[in-house]
Amino acid sequence: YANENAHLLQDILRKDWGFDGAVVTDWGGSNDHALGVKNGSTLEMPCPGGDSIRELMKAVQDGKISEADVDARLDEMLELVLSTHAAVEKAPRTFDAAAHHKLARRAAAESIVLLRNEGGILPLKPNEKLAVIGDFAETPRYQGAGSSAVNALQVDTLLDSIKADDSGITFVGYASGFERQGAADAEKLEEAVALAKKADTVLLCLGLDELRESEGLDRADMKLAENQQQLLAAVAAVNPNVVVLLSAGAPVETPWVGQCRALVYGALGGQAGAGAAADILTGRLCPCGKLSQTWAQAHDDTPAKANFGGEGRNVEYREGLYVGYRYYQTAGVPVAFPFGYGLSYTTFEYSDLKADEKG
Repeated sequence: YANENAHLLQDILRKDWGFDGAVVTDWGGSNDHALGVKNGSTLEMPCPGGDSIRELMKAVQDGKISEADVDARLDEMLELVLSTHAAVEKAPRTFDAAAHHKLARRAAAESIVLLRNEGGILPLKPNEKLAVIGDFAETPRYQGAGSSAVNALQVDTLLDSIKADDSGITFVGYASGFERQGAADAEKLEEAVALAKKADTVLLCLGLDELRESEGLDRADMKLAENQQQLLAAVAAVNPNVVVLLSAGAPVETPWVGQCRALVYGALGGQAGAGAAADILTGRLCPCGKLSQTWAQAHDDTPAKANFGGEGRNVEYREGLYVGYRYYQTAGVPVAFPFGYGLSYTTFEYSDLKADEKG
């Protein structure tokens, strides 16, 4: 393992590259604490408690490592603490939270990708009767799960953002529509369908929940939960004017895209992501985001299909250079949405283009 690897930590990092700082493990990345200390790992994280201390003491007593090895790591740790102390003490203890939230909203808005807009259904029109459906509207999926989770100072919700909007849209109601973790719920489905019949347009908030997409596990597939797909079909059957806002941290299969007139990829927009989505949906801002990944039509179309998942604890990356768009372009595999794709509310065309030899 890298954390106990003498060649990486000593020969390359410290000798070849001249690094003289501290090496900190990833959380849970220590496999043999004593061997890590011997070979150049300074600090084990998270706080290991007494077991690692006893392991280290026994390793010294048994001659597995020397006191000099421990001293070397201690010197690195003290240098880190002492050299950063002044900066830590001088760091401000307060900041403009409102300004940070405003910046987060701008960043989120510029990241939102408009994937479909049939007939110019977006932006939403003044006096339009709008129904909001979907659990993510009330409880946003705005960040990753696991170590990527941070404590937000405030979190916008799409439901509140739409209710507070002053663009003239008439809000006719909200229904959760589905059980977040994927269980079937006929009552929620029926409530959503009834609400959809009362609206000119339905804003349907779908996505991947925290259990389908998280640190420390692989996704079982690239699909939306079945109960969400059933909700979309049922709502579209009674109201053809469906706008889907998708919250997810990675591509999903979209065989259902023909059931909605607009598809907006909100990704994981952070604490101000819902407010940013409202800005885009109401036309206060024009969408300008572009996809950073190719969206395959199905998992079986991906270059990783033969190896993804692997056996046991191993996953082999056999794609070589043919990762993402390189594979789809080279193999001529049609995709749902290509790398770099993203619409806007503007229409334009090119004509009479000419390129000279210097172009």
